[in-house]
Amino acid sequence: ETAATPAAETSIRVSVQVLDRLMNLAGELVLARNQLLQGTSGAEHGALGAAVSRVSQVTTELQEAIMQTRLQVIGTVFNRFPRVVRDLSAALGKQCQLVLEGQEVELDKSILEAISDPLTHLVRNAVDHGIEPPEERVARGKPACGTILLRAFHQGGKVHLAISDDGRGIDVARLREKAAALGLISPDQARAWSDRDVLQLIFRPGFSTAEKVTDVSGRGVGMDVVKTNIERIGGSVSVETRLGQGTTIHVTLPLTLAILPSLIVRCHGRRFAIPQASISELVRIRPGETGAKIQRVKQAEVLRLRDMLLPLVRLEMALGIAQPEDETAAVRNVVVLETGQLRYGLAVQRLDDSEEIVVKPLGRHMKQCGHLAGATILGDGSVALILDAAGIAARCQLGAVQAESMKAESHAAQDTGEETQPVLFFRNDPQEQFAVPMHAVARLERIAAAQVDSVGGQRVLQYRGGTLPLVCLEDHIRARPMPECDRLYVVVCRAGGRQFGLLIREVVDIRPFGARVDTSLFREPGVIGSAVIDGQVTRMLDLFELISQARPDWFPQGASVAPAPASDGGSQATVLLAEDSDFFRTRLTEIFEQAGYRVVACPDGAAAWAAISETQTPFDCLVTDLEMPELDGFELTRKVRAEPALAGLPIVAVTSLASQSDEQRAAEAGVDEYHVKLDAERLLACVATLVQRWRKQRAGAETSLRQ
Repeated sequence: ETAATPAAETSIRVSVQVLDRLMNLAGELVLARNQLLQGTSGAEHGALGAAVSRVSQVTTELQEAIMQTRLQVIGTVFNRFPRVVRDLSAALGKQCQLVLEGQEVELDKSILEAISDPLTHLVRNAVDHGIEPPEERVARGKPACGTILLRAFHQGGKVHLAISDDGRGIDVARLREKAAALGLISPDQARAWSDRDVLQLIFRPGFSTAEKVTDVSGRGVGMDVVKTNIERIGGSVSVETRLGQGTTIHVTLPLTLAILPSLIVRCHGRRFAIPQASISELVRIRPGETGAKIQRVKQAEVLRLRDMLLPLVRLEMALGIAQPEDETAAVRNVVVLETGQLRYGLAVQRLDDSEEIVVKPLGRHMKQCGHLAGATILGDGSVALILDAAGIAARCQLGAVQAESMKAESHAAQDTGEETQPVLFFRNDPQEQFAVPMHAVARLERIAAAQVDSVGGQRVLQYRGGTLPLVCLEDHIRARPMPECDRLYVVVCRAGGRQFGLLIREVVDIRPFGARVDTSLFREPGVIGSAVIDGQVTRMLDLFELISQARPDWFPQGASVAPAPASDGGSQATVLLAEDSDFFRTRLTEIFEQAGYRVVACPDGAAAWAAISETQTPFDCLVTDLEMPELDGFELTRKVRAEPALAGLPIVAVTSLASQSDEQRAAEAGVDEYHVKLDAERLLACVATLVQRWRKQRAGAETSLRQ
C-alpha cells in the first residue's frame, strides 16, 4: 500500500475552464513578452536586457508546458469508429473492416472536439458511398470485405488525417453531368472544369451523389458542413479518387489554435501575419530575374520555381487594395504557401520578421472574409490581420490556375523531350560555373570566412556542436583558386556515412537541369561532365567521387563503393539497365562497371524485355527508369513479375519522379527499391544487398532441384 500511494498522486483532475484560462493568460503573457523584446531591441540595456531575455525564455517554456496540458491523443476519437463501421455495415448489408493508424498523435482538446463530428460523417460516407456490396466487389475481382483506413500523422508542422477506402471511387463524369443538371455549373463550365475542380462540388450545400434519400445519405447535408467545421478551426479538406479503386479524403489540422509562430509581411504600409505552418519557403527575386521567374499562363501570373510552375498571387490584388498602376509593380519577395494539395506563391512588398502571435477572433462585420483567419496584437501594440492560405486560394480561384500551370509544364517537358533534376549552380570564380544535384545536398549554410579553421592541414568548421570537414574544389580538381572574401557558403552533404561541407563563394541559382551532358571533355574524378548553361560552360560535380579523393580514410580498404557480390563460382554479377536518357544510361553504366558489375544497357523497357526474353545468361538485378517512351518502368516491372522464373528478380527503380504516389505505384507494380536520381553510394549498397540475397535464393533452388 505504501508503494501505491505516490503513483496515485501523480495525476489530478483539472477543470477544462482552468486550462482555458491558463491558455488565455499565456497568450497575454506572450503579447507582453513581444512588447518587452521590441522595446529593448536595437540598444544595449545591460541588466535589463538580460532580464528580458530570461523572461522571454521562461514565457516560451511556460507556454509550451500549458499547451502540453491540453493535448490529447487522437485515439480517443478514433476508438469510437470501429463500432460505427460495424453497425453501419450490418445495416447496409456490407462487409467492412476499419484499420486505424497513428492513434498516438496528439492534438489540442478543442480541435479534437471540433473534428469529432466531421470525422464521423466522413467514415460513414466511406461505408455508404465508397464500399460496394460484397457481390459487386467479388464480381470486380476484389475481396468481399472492403477496407477503410483512418490514418493520422505529423507533416510540415501540422496534423494530417487521411480517410481512405478501397471502394468504387467517385465517377467524375457522372458528377459533372449531375452538377450541370442541377444548375450548380453551366454546361460550358462542365466541359472546361478540371477533374479537381469538379470534385470540389461534393462540398457544395444541397449536392449529393446518392441515388435515393435514406436515413444515412441523400439529403445533400453533410460534406458542406464537414468543410465548414474543419476550415473554422484553421484546417483544410481535399479529396482525391480513382474510379473503381477508391477515394481518399485529406484533412489538415493545426496543432493548436491559441498561439501561432507567424511571419509578418507588409503590403501598402499595412502589416499582415502568415502562420508559419502554411509557409513552404521564401523566394527572393533579383531585379534582373523577373522575366525568367514570373510568366503568364492564360493571363494568370505563375512563378517558375525550380522544376515547377506555381500560381502567383499579389497580396494587394487579393485583398482589393491595389491601384490599377500597381499591377506592373516588380515582384521582389514571394512567400510560397501550401494548403491541402495546392502550392502557390504570394507576392508581398516586404518581409518584416517572424513572431509568435495570439489569435483573436474577427468581429461580426468581418466574419464573411474567408481570406482572413483572425487578428493579432503585435509587439508595438498595433493590430495585424492574419491571412488564411486556403481562403486566399479560394478567393483567387487558384485551383484552375494550377491545373493550367501543370498542363503548360507538361507540354514544355514534352517539347524538350528531356528528363530534368533540380540542380544547385554556383561559382568560385566569375569565369567558372559548377553544378551539384540537389539530391546530394542536405543543407546550404552561409558563414563568415573567419569561421573556417585549419586543423592538421585540413579545413574544418565548428558546426552544430561538432566539427564538419570542409572540401575546396581547387584542392582536388582542375579549378581556379577561390578569391578571398568575407562571406562564404557551405554545401552540407553526406557520404560514407558522414557529413562534409563543400566551400563555395557564390550561389547562382537552383533550377531544373536537362540531362544532355558531355561526359568526355572535362571528365575527371569528381567531375561527371559539362554542359553549356546560359552561355557558360558548366561542370557537373560528383560529390561522392570528390569526397572519395579528399577523405579516402572514410572508405575502408580503399573501396569507395559497395562492390558487386560474386557467387561461389566467382561469376560476375550482371545488371540489366533500362534507361531512355543517354546521359543517365552512360552514367549508371559507368557506376556499376566501376563497382565490378557486368552491365547490359537498354534504351527503353521494350529493349530490356527483349534482352530478358532472348538472353540465356540470367540477370542478377533489373535497374529501370519509370518514364520511358517504349514500355515504361511500371509495365516492364509487371511483365517481369508475371513470369514465375523471374518473380524474385530484384528490381530497383531509379527515377526523377519523387512523389509519394509514384513510389506507391512502383511498389504496387512490384519494385523492390525506389531511388530518386542519383545517389550512387546508396544505389550500389542497395543493389549489392539485393543481388546477394537473389543469388542465395537461386542457389538454394538449384540445390533442391539436384536433390
